[in-house]
Amino acid sequence: MSSNVVRRIIAHNAGKGAKFTRSFRPVKLLWTMVIGNRSAAAKKEFAIKALSRAKKLAIIGGKMAIKKLP
Repeated sequence: MSSNVVRRIIAHNAGKGAKFTRSFRPVKLLWTMVIGNRSAAAKKEFAIKALSRAKKLAIIGGKMAIKKLP
């Protein structure tokens, strides 16, 4: 979740992001979504993180709609 996605990707690739991303660089942005407010964005992020890898890849590939998710 970020209001400036480009800045966040640059920070992750500089090693200044989450601990997980420091170990798996370079970070590439594969998919993004604009959501109206921080609360709704947090709920959507939580729902997406709970999905299986296959479902996440389907979302990235455009084969699965995320409108069903909270």
